[in-house]
Amino acid sequence: MYKAILKSSFRASHAVKMPDGTVEKAHWHDWKLTSCFSRDSLDELGFVIEFGLCQEIINSATTTLANQNINELGIFSPNYPTTELIAKYIFEQIATRLPSTTIKLDYVELTEQPNCLVRYSGNK
Repeated sequence: MYKAILKSSFRASHAVKMPDGTVEKAHWHDWKLTSCFSRDSLDELGFVIEFGLCQEIINSATTTLANQNINELGIFSPNYPTTELIAKYIFEQIATRLPSTTIKLDYVELTEQPNCLVRYSGNK
């Protein structure tokens, strides 16, 4: 099994509802995204997935979120855009853009701020 891991980032704001019922003020993060792709065997050129193509897929998957207040997009309504829900959304967006069924998206890991991250791996 081969794995290729690509790190990227985007800036966006969000606000979430806290366990006590209060809603945070919208605040910005420089979100760090790690995406892990796997393949049983390399393609004919020796790649799991070519990094340039991988970056294009990730950029197209996160472009809706970048430089936006995620709450205003309506993607997560009626829920608030927690890091967990954003990670799931990005995972699904990337997974639907993969060029081959032999390439698997193992997980995405989304870091909201240092030491605060979520890993989502689909229905595994």
